Amino acid sequence: MRKNFTLVLILISISIIGQTKSKESWSFGIGLSNFSMHGDLRSLETGVSNSESNLLNLGTYIYADKMISPAFGFELKFHYSKMSGTGQEVSSTYLVAGNTPLSETRFEGNSYGGELNTIINLSGFASNPYRMEKRKWNFATNIGVGLQRYDSKLYDINSNELLVDYGNSPSKNGSTSSLYYTASLGIKYKISPKIDIELRESINLNEEDHLDAAVSNKQPLDIFFKTNLGIVFKLNSKKHDNFVWQDDLTYNFNETEYEKILNKVLKDTDGDGVIDRFDKDNNTPKNVMVYGNGKAIDSDKDGIPDYKDATPLSNFIKTETKPIIIDSDKDGVIDTKDKCPTVFAKTSDGCPKKIDTDGDGVSDKLDKCPTIFAQNADGCPKKIKSDTDKDGIPNNLDKCPLLFAKTENGCPKEIDTDGDGVSDKLDKCPNTYAKTIDGCPKKIDTDGDGISDKYDKCPTLYAKTTDGCPDTDGDGINDKLDKCPKTYAKTRTGCPKKIDADGDGIEDIFDKCPKVFAKTVDGCPKKTDKETTPKNDVKNKDNDTSSLIKNINEKNVSHQNEALNNALNVNDVTTSPVFPLCKHKTDEFEKKNCLITEIAKYVHKNYNTNNAAKINKKVRVLFKCTFAVKLP
Repeated sequence: MRKNFTLVLILISISIIGQTKSKESWSFGIGLSNFSMHGDLRSLETGVSNSESNLLNLGTYIYADKMISPAFGFELKFHYSKMSGTGQEVSSTYLVAGNTPLSETRFEGNSYGGELNTIINLSGFASNPYRMEKRKWNFATNIGVGLQRYDSKLYDINSNELLVDYGNSPSKNGSTSSLYYTASLGIKYKISPKIDIELRESINLNEEDHLDAAVSNKQPLDIFFKTNLGIVFKLNSKKHDNFVWQDDLTYNFNETEYEKILNKVLKDTDGDGVIDRFDKDNNTPKNVMVYGNGKAIDSDKDGIPDYKDATPLSNFIKTETKPIIIDSDKDGVIDTKDKCPTVFAKTSDGCPKKIDTDGDGVSDKLDKCPTIFAQNADGCPKKIKSDTDKDGIPNNLDKCPLLFAKTENGCPKEIDTDGDGVSDKLDKCPNTYAKTIDGCPKKIDTDGDGISDKYDKCPTLYAKTTDGCPDTDGDGINDKLDKCPKTYAKTRTGCPKKIDADGDGIEDIFDKCPKVFAKTVDGCPKKTDKETTPKNDVKNKDNDTSSLIKNINEKNVSHQNEALNNALNVNDVTTSPVFPLCKHKTDEFEKKNCLITEIAKYVHKNYNTNNAAKINKKVRVLFKCTFAVKLP
């Protein structure tokens, strides 16, 4: 049975050694890749109508494969990728880069890095050396870890404004890096003995949340996919294929190679029948009987092999008077096996048992300083000072000379769960490693709300919320952004949708007279003729609204647009104007809110409003109607 097992080991060793040295175990690949983000932002299926197309994020890659056997191997891979993506329509409640909704952002960037993968050749497990035709398809899976550097930038979709240039700082040189874990499934088609075509799809988990330049609570880690298509160049001999395509694990060797390996593995220097790799004595004379480990037989166990022993059975033969056995100390252990032949001890080696904790050669029974190494008669250093606490450790070595403790340093043992050097008795964070006085990690928390200033958006306001800002009504929108801070509403403004106290069809958030019914744009009743008619214009007493607005426009507005002879009073318009960038809004509330926001952006961008309070000038906004309105 043992010989059969040894032969199996030899055959396996031959196979592994031969395959490891063969050039047929190497191959190289190169090709193109497509990147697809699936994180806070996505490259596909976003639902955002005005986002840019992100179908093609092309890149390239190159790798080298080393197969240990037809079934297992390793891969070193390098890659470069272009990245892009945009927010989802359903992610509008998540804010990034200040107050920008995630659904109104997009990102762009580039990444490059390397991977180390383990190759599992699935087709290698199903190999069949007796198949009639050689196979053309091969399936394999790769699992590994990678490191990449990238320079991601976040933009506003509407204005194309750069919101975040992630990693663009002197310390990061315009890029940042992170680890990621990868798993892939690949299919190869054999074109020739030296060339394959490969298609591989991989899923990758990034260890950071800023690969897409957006950090939010929507998705803590970034996931991205890669589709690789390329060519594989294989090294092989004239007679045999590359390891990946081999179906027989042993046919790669000729008879001469087998003989060389067998002669090396089965070498027996002394010719005693035990090969050198198992022989503990390679110098045994020929024709000498040996044990299975190659040592010569010693029948009487006296330490002298039979071929040298004049009386090989001396311990078992008795004379007429007494057996020929020498046991000087009469402890039952013969002198040939007794390591202490003159000391009586009923032990296996014939020596007394002793405990020596400090290893100074003096047993603890006689050692007055059992925990201190000192090769003296009493086991203590020559110059022993006083021992105040009487714990057996002199004051010059005792770190706690006033506390009795039979320990190495003379101090009582304290429990330190997290191992940070602060005992649990004094550690305020006993399960967190921190080399501080109280055992807790250092962090700056100005308002003391438990959220460090690094993550606190309101570092001077105490608030036990996710972003550290107060949220009075608990609707997830901090009071700083909540237009209805005392009313619970899961909306973008924090106010319930369509509150109309006076029932005039205008929401209170836009109604300047929320308690007065008035079917006007601002929710307030129309002014009388006396209030709207200029003092120096007597003809307007008959409430000619069109001529009034025209007169005001001609006197106070200077512009280069076409003349608006049919100007209307805004109070006579029942449907709110639609700003060009707000056409995609379907709800009337959203249209009005978008109109106000975009006009404000335009005014602040094109006019100097820093001294508006001092100058006290007006900005009139004109709208061009594309439909007819009948005046009363």
